[in-house]
Amino acid sequence: MTSPQPNIALLAKALPCHQAGGLEFHVLDLARGLNARGYRTTIITSAPPVSPSLDIDVSDLDIKYA
Repeated sequence: MTSPQPNIALLAKALPCHQAGGLEFHVLDLARGLNARGYRTTIITSAPPVSPSLDIDVSDLDIKYA
């Protein structure tokens, strides 16, 4: 019998739409990797910027803006 995968919340001050840095990309890669392994992953981050620094497709991710 297999147990259900846990839900995971990732907290990040910024994502690549806020600023393009290493940690911002790492959070996206981590969330995508966990999703690929069957985990339900949500990223919680600051409000989206008016003019994003990068236009990256994140439609495959569950992102909540605070």
